[in-house]
Amino acid sequence: MVGKLDLFDPAAKLAVASCDSAYEGLTLRRTVQLCRHCVVDQFSIQPAGRAAAQRRFDYVLHVDGDFTDSSVLLQPRSGRLGDGCGYQRVEQKQGTTTAGGATLRFTSERQQFRVWIVPTDESPTEVIVAEGPTNSPKETRPMLILRRTAAATRFVTVLGPVNQAQSLRGVRTEKDPDGRQVWPVLEWSTGSDRIRLGDGEKVRNRS
Repeated sequence: MVGKLDLFDPAAKLAVASCDSAYEGLTLRRTVQLCRHCVVDQFSIQPAGRAAAQRRFDYVLHVDGDFTDSSVLLQPRSGRLGDGCGYQRVEQKQGTTTAGGATLRFTSERQQFRVWIVPTDESPTEVIVAEGPTNSPKETRPMLILRRTAAATRFVTVLGPVNQAQSLRGVRTEKDPDGRQVWPVLEWSTGSDRIRLGDGEKVRNRS
C-alpha cells in the first residue's frame, strides 16, 4: 500500500494525499487545511466505476482526552466494534445515528478539544465513541468512529482546541446555487471562513 502526495501548498496551509492500492477499485483521498487554529479534515472514498456496490466506510480518530459531551444524544453501547482487522480490540461505549451535524468535546486536564462533524449530504452517519489500543498493551485511549454505508462518501470534520480567547462558535454549510457544491462555513467572533471542499480554496468573509 503506497500513497502519494498530490498537493502541498504552504501559502494556503493545505496538503492533499491519495492512495488507490489499499482497497481494490477504491481511491482514498485525505485533505487537511489549517484555518486559524483549527484543522478542516476531508476524507473521501471514490470507486473506480459508476455502478459501484455499497460498502461500509469508517473515519477513525484517536483522541488524547476523555469524552465529555456531545450535541446529539448518545446511547450506551457495549461490545467489540468488530471481529478482525484490529476492530476486535476496540470496545464501544456510546453511539447514535444522525443525518445532520454534531459536535463532540474531549477533555485532558485543563485542555479541551472539539470535533465538529460537517454534513455534506443527507447520508446518515453512525457516531461511535469507543476505547481502543495505544502503543502500550496495557493502555487504551478514547476513539471517535464515524461510519457510513454507501457506494462513495466524504467525511468532513473540523478539529480544534477550545480557546476562550477565540473559540470556534459554529460550523454551518452553504450550497452553490445549483446545489452541487457544499461549503462549510466556520464562524468566529471576528468573522467567518468559507472552505471550498475538493480543491482547498478558502474565502474569508469578515463581518
